[in-house]
Formats: sequence, C-alpha cells, structure tokens
Amino acid sequence: MAFSFRHAQTRQDFGDTVPLGLGGGFGYRLRAWPALPAEHRTAAIYSALSVMGERVVSVTWLARRTGFALPRAQEILDWLAQEGYAEQIPLAE
Repeated sequence: MAFSFRHAQTRQDFGDTVPLGLGGGFGYRLRAWPALPAEHRTAAIYSALSVMGERVVSVTWLARRTGFALPRAQEILDWLAQEGYAEQIPLAE
C-alpha cells in the first residue's frame, strides 16, 4: 500500500530536512508504510515516517527527530531502503 499523508504543519515545524546538494551522502524518502517491529512503534517514529512521506530526510535529521544515536538511525534507514519502504537518494557533494 502506497503511503501518502498531507501535513498540517508548515515547513518550519520540521526543522532541518536534507539541504539538497550539500554534503553528499544519501537522503531517504518513504515510498510505502512499513510494518514496524514493536520497539519502533512510537510517536516519534510515526511522526518521522510521516515527514519522510513528504520530503527527503537525512540520517542526522532522523536521529534528532527520534532521539536515536546516529548508527541506530542509519540502521533504521538502511532497513527501510532494503525492504523497499524508502527510496535512498544520492545527494550531490
């Protein structure tokens, strides 16, 4: 099932999503709503996934948004991409 959800918040509410074209690496955008493991069924994760359905985000953004350490946030994004729930987008240097 494809994920699509419109937000009532403004862009300011989301803080620092990926500054495209800066820094290289990868950005991630949600393509489909995942079946989350129990430990990730939190308001912070659901909120982050909702934003990911609207725009590209970075691992740093996910870590800040959820409170996870960077390696854990990267693990989650990698899992979402590997399972086909998120698109991994190369960013320009």
